Amino acid sequence: MRVWMASIGPSRQAVAGTYGPIAASNTISASGSLSAASDVDWYHFTLDYDLIQAIGGVNVVGLPLSEERFVEATGVVQSFEGIAFIYDPSLDSPWDRQAMHLSDDIKQNFAPSDARQGVDSCSGDNCEYFTDTNHTVSGDYFELWQKGGFAVFGMALSEPYRVGTSGVTRQVFERVIMEYRPETGVRLLPVIREQAEETGEISSAAFMPASVIGLPE
Repeated sequence: MRVWMASIGPSRQAVAGTYGPIAASNTISASGSLSAASDVDWYHFTLDYDLIQAIGGVNVVGLPLSEERFVEATGVVQSFEGIAFIYDPSLDSPWDRQAMHLSDDIKQNFAPSDARQGVDSCSGDNCEYFTDTNHTVSGDYFELWQKGGFAVFGMALSEPYRVGTSGVTRQVFERVIMEYRPETGVRLLPVIREQAEETGEISSAAFMPASVIGLPE
C-alpha cells in the first residue's frame, strides 16, 4: 500500500510533479490510497483534472467541497462548489465522466416562473434548442455549455433571467446553475453545498477537510 498526495497552488507546481495551469489564484489538494498504479482513484484524479480544465478550471466550477467517495448505484463522486462530478468507468465516454443532477427543489426554486416558460425555437449559430424541455442556451452561456455538453451541464430548464439591477443573469440547467456577471463572465453558482445539506452528505467523512499533504513513496 502506498499513499499519494498532491497540492497544486499559485506556483502551478505539485509536490508529485507539474500538472500545468489550474488557476493562478486557487489551490487544489487531493489525497488517496493506492495498491496499484491502475487503481481507479489514481485515474479518477487525472480525469477530473482534465475535465475541470476543459470547462474553465476552478474559477468556473468553484473549489472542492469534498474528497472522492463511492455512492451506491452512482459511482465515484467528488463535490465542488458549483458541480458534483461522477466517475463510472463502466459507461462509455462522455458519460463515464458526468455531473450529478441537481435536486428538484434547487432546480425549481432558483428560476422564476416566467423564466421556466418554454419557447418555440432559437436562432443564430451560438444557440442550442432543447426539444425535450423547450428551452435554449445561447451567447455567453452557450460558449460554456459547449465545453461540457449534456453530460456535464445537461439540458436547459429555464431561459436566462435577471438577478437584481446590476447586470447579473442566471440560467438553470439539469446539473448546474450558470451565472453571468459583467466583471467575471459565466461561472457556476455555488449550490452544491446546499444540496449536500439537503441530503445530509455534508456531515459525512468525505466533506471533512483533508489536513495531510506529502510526497509519494
